[in-house]
Amino acid sequence: MNTMSKKVVSLVVLGTMLGGQVVFATTTTNNSGVKKDESVFVTLTEKGEVKEQIVSDWIHSDKTNTDIKDKSNLKDIKNVKGEEKPVTNGENLTWKSDKNDIYYQGKTDKQLPIEVKVTYEFDGKEVSPKDIVGKTGKLKMKLQVINKDAHKVTVKGKEKTVYTPFAAASVINLPLEHFTNVKVNTGEIISEGNNQIVTFISLPGMKESLDIKEETLDIDLKDTLELTCDTKDFEMGSVMVTATSKLPEQLDKLKEAKDLNELTDGLNKMKDASNKLVDGTSKLADGAKTMADKVGLLNSAYSGLDSGIGTLSSGSKKLYDGADKLSNGTSMLAKEVNNISIPDMSGMKNQVVALKNGVSELDVGANKLAKGMPALQKGTEDLLDGAKRLNGGLDSVLQVLDKSYKLQAGQEQDIGKLVEEIAQMEQIIASMPDGKQKEMLKGGLTKQKDTLQQIKIKGIGKTKALDGLKSVITGEGLPKDKKGLKQGTRELVVGLTQMNEQIPAAVEGSRQLAAGTGKLKAEINKGMASLDEKLKAVDPSKIVKLKAATKQLDAGANELKNGVGQLSSGSSKLKEGSTKVSSGISALKDGSGTLAEKSGELRDGMAKFDNEGIKKVDDKLGSKVGDIEELIDTKNEVMKLSDNFKTYTGVGEGMEGSVKFIMKTDEIKKPKVEKKEEVKEEKVGFFKRIVNLFKGK
Repeated sequence: MNTMSKKVVSLVVLGTMLGGQVVFATTTTNNSGVKKDESVFVTLTEKGEVKEQIVSDWIHSDKTNTDIKDKSNLKDIKNVKGEEKPVTNGENLTWKSDKNDIYYQGKTDKQLPIEVKVTYEFDGKEVSPKDIVGKTGKLKMKLQVINKDAHKVTVKGKEKTVYTPFAAASVINLPLEHFTNVKVNTGEIISEGNNQIVTFISLPGMKESLDIKEETLDIDLKDTLELTCDTKDFEMGSVMVTATSKLPEQLDKLKEAKDLNELTDGLNKMKDASNKLVDGTSKLADGAKTMADKVGLLNSAYSGLDSGIGTLSSGSKKLYDGADKLSNGTSMLAKEVNNISIPDMSGMKNQVVALKNGVSELDVGANKLAKGMPALQKGTEDLLDGAKRLNGGLDSVLQVLDKSYKLQAGQEQDIGKLVEEIAQMEQIIASMPDGKQKEMLKGGLTKQKDTLQQIKIKGIGKTKALDGLKSVITGEGLPKDKKGLKQGTRELVVGLTQMNEQIPAAVEGSRQLAAGTGKLKAEINKGMASLDEKLKAVDPSKIVKLKAATKQLDAGANELKNGVGQLSSGSSKLKEGSTKVSSGISALKDGSGTLAEKSGELRDGMAKFDNEGIKKVDDKLGSKVGDIEELIDTKNEVMKLSDNFKTYTGVGEGMEGSVKFIMKTDEIKKPKVEKKEEVKEEKVGFFKRIVNLFKGK
């Protein structure tokens, strides 16, 4: 019978670790298809005293949109995965839901069927664990799981006390940095890295129910774990205890056994099932370890992805800023292009032709001036020679003087025409578009104009000298005597000599004017050809197309800005979601690590249970059980209690039910000053709650 209980414990631990793999009692009811699973989470003091009980209920119905008749004595009932609210009538609850599952929880102060008691001795004296935190010495610890659910039954005409069968699995984690030389009187010590994990499987009340004596069967059915060790800077985590009353389906034959042969057959089948369970728990441990390794890789990979998403989010914001500036710039460009007016090129072309003609006339005049200068020089020389021979004949002088006068007058007239033509060209150039060619033409004309002005000034001086000479010769102010005439002649010779000295400079200036005008003409013709080509290239239709294109560019820039804005907003939301996923993966990593750790403990514990429990029963039951018939009858009563214990806080009539207890003591730690952080309430499943309990949350 001990073997049966050990098997129950193993399956309970497996079911608790995986969560949700519930085996319901098979019953025939009027409300078939509705099942209720209770998980009772109990918070204990470090000594095992009850502090709080929170019950999580899961109701599953094969049908939807139906009234579910439930029963519960819980307080503060709250639906944790939906909006449905029950209609209450005392302890009777009616749930109306369009789903198959309802999850709710509440609190109770009902007395538990299982009691946990933990005592501590330090250096030989019983102490409160809080009083030895941080101390070093010898520690002795006792963990006892007590069955409180007793019942009176009659077996073979005798009244007996039997207990609802519970299988309890206890786990204590002892880090090497605080505990060494750990020894236990029962259970198993598993070394896992820097931790020593003590596991203890017990069947509280089973020994008393079946009246089995350990010295008779040599079977370990201890209800108390005794642990001794050396502790340094004492502190420890929570003690975990899980318990259930459900028995595995593999024990159906054992439950139905009515005589020794059937009992033996049931035990053989139980032994085979135990071997399969050992193999299954080994595979579970390997799979859990593989899962933990893969989740670690997933966590590392997703960290890189989360970082990349962060870069995308910040980069999209910068991209949006750039798109905004681009949109503003294209809007300004479109506005300016739209203001461009298409010029009338016909007037410009006429001015170009006029400028070209004026330059040609200027070139002709400059050449005439250059050609006339030698004649002027010859006339001046002749005049000077005549003046020297004035006494030889004034008539000859007057003729020469008149000739020089006419030449000078013609010279001045030519210079005047050239100045007028230059003025006309300046007006034409002024109306041309600003540019390098305009400045070059303007500078060339200015230089030629200055040269002509200097020649004109010198010519005016010569004309005045000739006028004075003529006045003297014709009698105006003529001296009455020859002495005065000779004096005038000498002055004339001096003036003509000075004039003759200036003639070479004037000749050179006229040559430079002609050369400069030629160059100016060549440059203007070259510039006019280029300007003419550019004027021909000016196409008004292209400006119209440019305006249309800039409008399209502006519209496209706005669309780009809006699209990048959506990208920036989406990447920000993606970053928020990625952060949540990253947190979830980290939690999954922790949970999978815990699952791998506890699955390894389960595997080792199951192997020990198979070797030391089932095999011992198989070896020793046949020869050492006294009253087999009474034992079988007692076993039947115990099985009835197991079948009937399908709820802790209530179950609706006709429902199938199951219940398990998960208990956790307070940690014994040094007080820490922690910052208060806002904790957001999060709905979690059963497996997550188990992981949180192991993590101390």
